Amino acid sequence: MTRIVRVILLSLLLSGCIKQYVPDLTEKSIEGNLIPSVPFGWLWTGTSLENYGLFYDTKCIRSGTRSMSLLSVSALSTKFASLQQSIEARNYAGKRVRFTAFVRTNRVRGWSGIWLRADTPTRQAAAFDNMSDRKIEGSVEWRQYHIVLDIPDNSMYINYGILLHGTGQIWIDDCAFEIVGDSVQTTGTWRRGTDTKSSREPYCQDEPINLDFEIVTDQ
Repeated sequence: MTRIVRVILLSLLLSGCIKQYVPDLTEKSIEGNLIPSVPFGWLWTGTSLENYGLFYDTKCIRSGTRSMSLLSVSALSTKFASLQQSIEARNYAGKRVRFTAFVRTNRVRGWSGIWLRADTPTRQAAAFDNMSDRKIEGSVEWRQYHIVLDIPDNSMYINYGILLHGTGQIWIDDCAFEIVGDSVQTTGTWRRGTDTKSSREPYCQDEPINLDFEIVTDQ
């Protein structure tokens, strides 16, 4: 689906014209002042992006002037969408890191959560946690969540973000990414992959950027 068609579809959803496709999520229950956009430094990914929309929200915010909101535009509960950022692992390999974010949800059927993954040069997951064992469901006000992982020495990329699996609306704001000490307990597991040479991951950054979504310059 082209970007223009997707924007028209999302506009119809927000106006209530296609509300019957999304159980529980109607024009009356969608919240915020939503502006279609992919934030600077981030990627919009998933298994079926035509079933979801990504927006700046200038109304439902944790702090600052905007947050990011993901919402479903169909009832395909087996699909998911994710807002993610990818960085080089060289400054974090062999260390313990923590990704935190404030999340708010509205009528989520399925589940949502923040996630963090370290990849080897062959794109194998060397460390991973997506909160699948502590899912965020239903309607929840702003709450801080965190993931802590040991990043293996052979990691090349680190990816993190938020996902919506199923239907509903979610927000993310005020993220943080930091190195922590061994006294901070990990939340996920890791396995060592095969170390081979590989090119730089597309759209990969040197360090985390725009974690509060206040930068609005186009990518």
